[in-house]
Amino acid sequence: MMMMMTRPKCKGQFCNHKLIKKKNKFLKFNIKTWYRHSNIPNDLVGMKISIHNGNTFIKKYISPNMVKHKIGEFAFTRKRYIYKKKEKKKKK
Repeated sequence: MMMMMTRPKCKGQFCNHKLIKKKNKFLKFNIKTWYRHSNIPNDLVGMKISIHNGNTFIKKYISPNMVKHKIGEFAFTRKRYIYKKKEKKKKK
């Protein structure tokens, strides 16, 4: 079985440099991003982000609880399957 290597603590969180540039440019407005693998830095708290899920953009408000999590965790890529209820036939 292959072991997964984690990111070293001395390097810190990974956040794409383009995402930080967009943050400075748009300032409190909606930011569109495709960088699902980036961590959420403290700078993005209180901003609105549109996260691409492979098909559409999902709008999310960044709260303090989301810091240090991956952006992609909050935009699901699959729809939830809802089971249909069968109607029983009435006997006369």
